[in-house]
Amino acid sequence: MRVLLLYQDPRIARLLGPHLPEFRLSSQPLSGPWDLVIRWGNGDGDDPHARLLNPAGAVRMQRDRDAIAAICAVNAIPASLTLQGPPFGRVRPRHSAVHYRVDLFDLATVAVYRWDGTRYRHFPWRGSSRVASIRQLARRALYAAGLHFGAVLVGNAGGRLRVLGIDPGPALSPALAKGYASALRTYAQRLPGGPVTGQPSSPLPLGDPPPPDRDVVLGCDPEFVLRRRRTGRLVPASRFFPRAGQVGLDRVVLRVKGVPHHPIAELRPAPSPSPYELLEGLRRAMLRAAWAVRGRGIRFEAGTMGARGYPIGGHIHFSNVRPTTDLLRALDNYLTIPLFLLEDPAAARARRPRYGTLGDFRMQRHGGFEYRTAPSWIFSPEFSLAVLCLAKVIATDFARLPRNVLAGSAEQTDFYRGRKERFRHAFPDLWRDIEATASYRRYGADMEVLRRLVERQRQLHERADIKVRWLRPTGGEF
Repeated sequence: MRVLLLYQDPRIARLLGPHLPEFRLSSQPLSGPWDLVIRWGNGDGDDPHARLLNPAGAVRMQRDRDAIAAICAVNAIPASLTLQGPPFGRVRPRHSAVHYRVDLFDLATVAVYRWDGTRYRHFPWRGSSRVASIRQLARRALYAAGLHFGAVLVGNAGGRLRVLGIDPGPALSPALAKGYASALRTYAQRLPGGPVTGQPSSPLPLGDPPPPDRDVVLGCDPEFVLRRRRTGRLVPASRFFPRAGQVGLDRVVLRVKGVPHHPIAELRPAPSPSPYELLEGLRRAMLRAAWAVRGRGIRFEAGTMGARGYPIGGHIHFSNVRPTTDLLRALDNYLTIPLFLLEDPAAARARRPRYGTLGDFRMQRHGGFEYRTAPSWIFSPEFSLAVLCLAKVIATDFARLPRNVLAGSAEQTDFYRGRKERFRHAFPDLWRDIEATASYRRYGADMEVLRRLVERQRQLHERADIKVRWLRPTGGEF
């Protein structure tokens, strides 16, 4: 593993260099194929054939305030970009109001600082609900901007928390340099390629990654709504299902004449490392749900918008793998884009960006995390299995899935507005990347239904009764 770190400010090299003797540090791009290139605020030149932390395009984009404002706007991230380059030491920012600087690496918080009008002071952030909201906003902004690491300034403007600035090459204190260096070294050591050195090598091989220490475990709680078959009227799920259990209720509450109802239901099969076992759990949960409404003339609907104002999702849970920028980016590109190409564009526009934003995830009590961007995908057993197998492949081999077709504000705008053409052209390359992974050989045959539907430019019928497809012996495609 050969690593090159590109910097702009010589002080960065002086602070990071002693902690990263195995890295090559340079203020200018160096020839030779590197395994990992880290851009600390340096966007010079083109990106080599290497794994990248902070791609050149993303670094350069941070210099364009309008471009960052557009990224924040399209992702529904409140922003008032009044600050740039939060420093330490003698130089003070022009902004005198109290705000926070959140340093992030690979979605994890490295440190939080509070500007009190005179200096930055280290702020204890663990266990603070107020700082949790600040960190979450900073994490969303950094991810949307296409960065793996950096400093995000968050402050109160106009009566709400807003992003005030994003810095892909933040100034460092000695203590902060040590924290970043530890994170960089850990990231490099987890990549395939052998010991870390500061010399270029041949390109990172595209063969099979080393076997994981633990198999990725999948879980899910896909949502659906209930309607009267004859009238199409929404029926509260709480009329038939309990709050908890294999078939349960989402937390959304609808009040009718002061009486609370839960309009959205969830299927909650037991987690499993096998997509096939998880599918059987889904099947049992669906049969239980169907039995509860037997003879009532009720249909079940999946998709993106179960009813006006009530979006639904196909949340997938992952354990034995931690959420990282690379994994979320792979899920956005290789899982959500194929599903997006099958969605009803009008329903997709209504759901996003308030729900189902790119990179949306939530940590779970069991130690794993829940990926929340995808719509509800339980249209049939065959289609559900294809989605679960694809999720398993991505979570297992995301290190081999680096393509990002959602890198800029134009691409993200097309996604949120339901414009599919750009992504139809990108789909063949995305699918070829999937086919090149080691785990595709095990699950590929059961993912073909998804590929066929996308290539035929089909659109999933969100008003069909999905229950029927689960009760039929053969199910049907969708």
